[in-house]
Amino acid sequence: MFDPDDEDRDAYTQGITDMLAFLHLGTMGYHTPFKDMLSEGVGKAEQRLAGSNYRMVNVEFSVEPVGQIDVDEVVEKLENEEFAQLTDEELRAFVRLLTMSDSFSPETTREEIKDRVDEFAERADESAAARERNLEELTN
Repeated sequence: MFDPDDEDRDAYTQGITDMLAFLHLGTMGYHTPFKDMLSEGVGKAEQRLAGSNYRMVNVEFSVEPVGQIDVDEVVEKLENEEFAQLTDEELRAFVRLLTMSDSFSPETTREEIKDRVDEFAERADESAAARERNLEELTN
C-alpha cells in the first residue's frame, strides 16, 4: 500500500490526505487537540521504528489561517515589477483568485508563458553579460 513505485500511489496519497482532513475536522472541539494526537502518533511510530521508547522526536504542527491580501497592492507591485516585494501568501492567494476568474484560461496562459520564456531567458543572459562587463571594468 505504501510502495512509492506503485502506479496507484497518487490515489493512495489522496486517500491519506482525505483521511487526515477527516480526522482534523472530526476532532475539532474534541478534548484532546488534533495536533497533540498527531504529535503523539508520530512519536509512537518513531519509537516503534527505532525499537525503543527512548527515541524522542519533536513534532510541530500548526494551522495558521492565511490573511486577506490587498489585491490593489498586489497588482501595483506587479505593475511596478516589484516581484521581490510579493510575499508567498500574496502569490498563492493571487494565483488562486486568478484561476477563479472567468477570464482565466490555463491553456492560453500556458502558451503565453511558454512564448515569454525565451524572451525572459534572453534578457537574463543580457543582464548577466552586462554584469560581467561592468565587473570587469570595475576591477581593471
